[in-house]
Amino acid sequence: MQKTRYLCTQIDDLIDFLMKTRLLIFCMSLIALMTIGCNDMRYVETVMDNAEELMTDRPDSAYQMLRTLDAQAIDGERLQARYALLYTKAQYKNYREDGNDSLITIAVRYYDAKGMKTELMESLMLLSVQLRIQERYDESMVNLHRAADIGEELGDHFMLGRIYTNLFLLCSLVLDSDDLRYAEKAYNHYKLDGNDDYIIDGMCNLGIAYYHHNEFDKSETLLDSVYQWALRSKDDFSINKSGQFLAMINASRGNYESADSLFQMLHNQYGYNYGPEDMWALAEACLVRNQKDQAISLMEQAAAMEKSFTDD
Repeated sequence: MQKTRYLCTQIDDLIDFLMKTRLLIFCMSLIALMTIGCNDMRYVETVMDNAEELMTDRPDSAYQMLRTLDAQAIDGERLQARYALLYTKAQYKNYREDGNDSLITIAVRYYDAKGMKTELMESLMLLSVQLRIQERYDESMVNLHRAADIGEELGDHFMLGRIYTNLFLLCSLVLDSDDLRYAEKAYNHYKLDGNDDYIIDGMCNLGIAYYHHNEFDKSETLLDSVYQWALRSKDDFSINKSGQFLAMINASRGNYESADSLFQMLHNQYGYNYGPEDMWALAEACLVRNQKDQAISLMEQAAAMEKSFTDD
């Protein structure tokens, strides 16, 4: 009897531990696999449920879960559309977009036909990302505007922040002056939503947009706030993203040594990889110090990078 009670206590403790660490989700999937079978649609839906549960905090795990499913074997339009949305969303969150729009198009068509606006809004945004990778910029813009219209109708500030961020990125890519307007919209919606991480990213993008429009004082104020926050939070991504443009602001003002110093620190301490624009700024810094050979080398590297991007 005592052994039984002891065993029950151990089991309860294990379940409590699994609940707290979210490992129970993986165990549920394993149990489902053993008791239901891989090809059963109940199992497929269980995997999708669990992947969706993990999507925010553990997108890598969600992605790996969804990869275990055979997309061709999924029956029914509803499950096919749900899989298409979840899988593309997992790719997006893991920076694995491949430019293939055929899968997410399944979700767009289904949710559009069913009038499921929340799912349609997110599907349209994800479709726009795939189209942007294919350089089908006009189509990408159309889908983002349609998603934004749905978001405004629903009052979904978080999704509107993401949609306007993608509009900012698209406009930055095609040198459209609306990038500043969309960066402002994204930042304001993130503030209304209240997610601190997205607010910081929105602030950083707004600072970058101000830099693109040569409003260096506004840009520096925002980017320095992000940079100081990122240093305190040990967020290497935000350090590099904000630090790069702080260096560019210094270069634009003629403070080449400060720009050079900041670039070197980002590269040496945070693994920042230079882009063509950075190389041009560093070359100017070398010219100011009469380091002509180094300046020529940097300019040649910048030109080679730009040619590589154009060829790709």
